[in-house]
Amino acid sequence: MRADALYEKAVRQQMDGEDEAAKSTYKRLLAKDPQNASALGNLALLICASGDFQAADKLFERATALAPGSINIITNYAKACIDKQRFDAAGAAIARLKTTRPEHVADIFDLGMRLTVQQHFTAAEPWLRKAVDLAPNDLRAKFTLANCISSQPGRNEEAIALANEILAVEPENDFTLSFLGGLFSATGKPVQGAQYLARAVRVNPRATYLAGLGSAYANLGDITSALRCLTEAAVKEPDNLAIRSNLLFMRNYDDVAPAEQIFEDYKRFGDLLQGKIAAPSTQPPRPAPGGRPIRVGFCSGDFRTHACAYFLAPLFRNLDRTRFTLFAYSNLAYPDAETERFRAEFDHWREVSSLSDAEMAQKICEDGIDILFDLSGHTTGNRLPVFALKPALVQVSYLGFGYTTGLAAMDYFLGDETLVPQGAESLFVEKVVRLPRTMFCYEPPETAPDVGASPATRNGYVTFGSLSRIIRMNDGVLETWRTLLEKVPNSRLWLDQPPFRDEENREHFRQRLEERSFPMDRVTLAASKPHWPAYHEIDITLDCWPHNIGTTAIESLWMGVPVLSKRDRPSVGRVASVFNKVVGLEDWTVATPEAFVTRGVAAAGNIKSLADLRHSLRGRIQASPLMDYAAFTRDVEAALIGMVEQEIAKRG
Repeated sequence: MRADALYEKAVRQQMDGEDEAAKSTYKRLLAKDPQNASALGNLALLICASGDFQAADKLFERATALAPGSINIITNYAKACIDKQRFDAAGAAIARLKTTRPEHVADIFDLGMRLTVQQHFTAAEPWLRKAVDLAPNDLRAKFTLANCISSQPGRNEEAIALANEILAVEPENDFTLSFLGGLFSATGKPVQGAQYLARAVRVNPRATYLAGLGSAYANLGDITSALRCLTEAAVKEPDNLAIRSNLLFMRNYDDVAPAEQIFEDYKRFGDLLQGKIAAPSTQPPRPAPGGRPIRVGFCSGDFRTHACAYFLAPLFRNLDRTRFTLFAYSNLAYPDAETERFRAEFDHWREVSSLSDAEMAQKICEDGIDILFDLSGHTTGNRLPVFALKPALVQVSYLGFGYTTGLAAMDYFLGDETLVPQGAESLFVEKVVRLPRTMFCYEPPETAPDVGASPATRNGYVTFGSLSRIIRMNDGVLETWRTLLEKVPNSRLWLDQPPFRDEENREHFRQRLEERSFPMDRVTLAASKPHWPAYHEIDITLDCWPHNIGTTAIESLWMGVPVLSKRDRPSVGRVASVFNKVVGLEDWTVATPEAFVTRGVAAAGNIKSLADLRHSLRGRIQASPLMDYAAFTRDVEAALIGMVEQEIAKRG
């Protein structure tokens, strides 16, 4: 067969996915025509895909020596290297281009786009910048560069500047309007976020824009509008799991719908997800072999500077390594110093943010995981589709979300008697397992200062306060707080949140309070940074409902500030109750808004008692099960062993 016919045959085989046949044909061709640069380049692609990088690089060297300026050979090999996570090799390949001209922009942009999609933003940025330099009027390249930059820590201002350049050319560019709206919302400027997202929706009412607008409204405390937008988005794209998951997250803040209705929404999501998922190619071990430590995996997008560290680090540190081997599945694009501290607590660490759901499930199966923890639920960075694939013998939801996932593949929800009281099991798809003392342990951050003097003693009046996110502050909560201020003459309200650093956001919330007849001369809107000094100004922390405060509650108690809480639907409405009970403050948790006001008035009426309590709370926590890390860990270990034994027994 002639050389040109062999080349056509090899290309056809390569395009049809017949890789081994194509390799063989290219080798026959090169035996006849060893100087065929195109054949060498194409064979390099096939060899690279098979994982023999050394051989592939040699073939690429030969091809580029014969055709040093071939844009096709160079960019195709760079793309093949990117697909195999060989970013240095991809960069070295592109560097072989003697010059880059406008006609190269599509290939260079494609390289940057591939890296961006794979979340390798640092590697993507130089190629996207080169594409923009070559084609400064290419708005798609500029938008992708803005997206790439915004995905890197601390670079939102650069991304906003690029996005504004696009809007200067196309003021109604809906992609850019939505992008800017999302950026502002994510950086504590929900007013501006909602404005840009509303413009995007007017131009093009896409489901993703509506979902973004819903999130912006939620961050303004307008849960009704948030749920309306997200519901409309879910109707437009009923199979969009990300939108449905976000809607479920928001439903936890819904102060109108009954618990049973919300649960049914979660269950429907689980059924939808399970119906879209195929079984993994490799099944987990069934049953777990005896005579070895139980392999426990923890999946999270929050192995970084995040509140979860204060609750998880003692557990990881104290788990008995003769009985348990720990695996981390970190779904995190940008690690930080706290990530390294987390890493030190694990026997095995897996970076999974760039893996598909199927690839991640395969890795978990290969690791032989017996118990897989979901620490994210429906929060950002979750990998619920992986759990739907059921890659582990036992799967457990814990801590990071606080309510059912809705997945039938999630076997257990780990809680306690206060968070999930008897009779509330019907609100969970998972089987509820209750730890005997408390579901939390707590390791206070080293940055927390000493407890301050009583503000009421210093000021002569009581200051109520909250460091809760605005999303929890619905109209019913604000009405109750206003009534409490009325009932306690001369009292103050101190609200402290990062969004209040922005004047427009602060003014928006101020107007919301004025519309509800708050005495604004007694209200302070602050944005303390760090947040700890705010507790030196507050005598009593006010909880929210139906979604209680969580980390803020235990931080408040640690700083000597009691938490006045109203219990609501399990489990997100019982979080503060857990902390109050474990430190002996059950009487600070009430059942109704009216009781909330009554208890607040009574507490504010005894400044000396508040001062005494303030200086006793830290000691109470230290002596409580929250900081008995060994006992807490033994409780968790017993629960895990029980789960595995039940699963093995069930499977015979």
